[in-house]
Amino acid sequence: MVEAEAQSAPAAWANVLLRSLSPEIQSECCRLLSESIKYSLDNQEESINYAMQFARDLDVRQAEKFVGMYVNHFTVDCGDKVPVAAQKMLDMGYEAGLIPHKVTLEFVR
Repeated sequence: MVEAEAQSAPAAWANVLLRSLSPEIQSECCRLLSESIKYSLDNQEESINYAMQFARDLDVRQAEKFVGMYVNHFTVDCGDKVPVAAQKMLDMGYEAGLIPHKVTLEFVR
C-alpha cells in the first residue's frame, strides 16, 4: 500500500492512503485489501463470475487476464523490487518535467 500526500500524483496501479490517516487505519486498510486479494486468488472462479458483472464486452478469458493484472502475488506482497521501481519511475518523471514536484513514496505493509 502506498502512502502519499493529498497533492501527489500516485501511479494508477497503486492503492493510496493519505499520510494523515492514523497508523492503525492504514494498517487495517492494508489488512482488508490483502485479505480480499487472497480470497480472490483462492476462489478464482467465483471472483471471475463476480467480475463478469462489470466486464462490459469482455469475454471470460479477457476478464481473467484483466483481473490478473490486479489480483496476483505482487498485489499480496510486492516485495522489495516494486517499491524501488515505483520510486525510480516517479523520480524519472520528475526529472523529465512530467511531474511538477518530487514525490517520495512510503510503502505501508
